[in-house]
Amino acid sequence: MKKEIKDYLESMIYDFCNGNDNEYGIGELVEFRYEEIEKGDLEIYDEEDVNMFYEVREYINEVKEVNYLCEDDKIEYKFIVEEDDIVCRFIEIY
Repeated sequence: MKKEIKDYLESMIYDFCNGNDNEYGIGELVEFRYEEIEKGDLEIYDEEDVNMFYEVREYINEVKEVNYLCEDDKIEYKFIVEEDDIVCRFIEIY
């Protein structure tokens, strides 16, 4: 996996966790998504960000799913593509 893709996935996790109350029960399946309708919109994001969304989505689509273990929180995140969106799921462990 290219460093840029890994960085993008890490930024998705950070963006979700930053400012989120993170009040999930232990063992609860949590899901969030980057929707193409938003992340692919050049009126909202610059061309570089939009292109990166599509590059990451294409990569995930090719490999079917990406599992990413975050060393900081010891949570394994699973990224998939559903419809046109990048979806991340993980099990809350704290």
